[in-house]
Amino acid sequence: GRSLWEAEFSCSLPELEGVAVRTSTGQSAFLFWAGELRPTSNVSKATVSPGAPVSHRLYLLHPTYPTILLQLTETTDTPLTLAVSYVGQREDAFYMMVASRPVPGLTPAAQVVSGLGLRGAVAGGTPVWLGPPQPGSFEVNKFYKGLSFVQNQ
Repeated sequence: GRSLWEAEFSCSLPELEGVAVRTSTGQSAFLFWAGELRPTSNVSKATVSPGAPVSHRLYLLHPTYPTILLQLTETTDTPLTLAVSYVGQREDAFYMMVASRPVPGLTPAAQVVSGLGLRGAVAGGTPVWLGPPQPGSFEVNKFYKGLSFVQNQ
């Protein structure tokens, strides 16, 4: 196949692998953590000052719209490990994460456990266009708001 897009992010978490979740469309979506999408032009890039908190974003990529990333959440915590659990009755999946949160004067950093319902996060997600926007925003939002998650059978 051919490459549809390439993107560079300001921060990556190479030790944290992405995860695939099965959707009601019969296809799997891919969830992964990364930093802010870097601009592709030669415009001067903003830099993060040393000691400033680094922002991590959880993105979803669905094969129906391969040139759109859906940003689900953003945090300055550093994700360490993750898991996905399905709730069949609700056609939802929950994304659980253990992260480290720096606390002034505390070493090592605090460990935080958090969960995120994917249906709600997807419905409120922010589309990030990686290529020319072919479908309209209304069509894209309608698709994602109707997306549900099913466990592999």
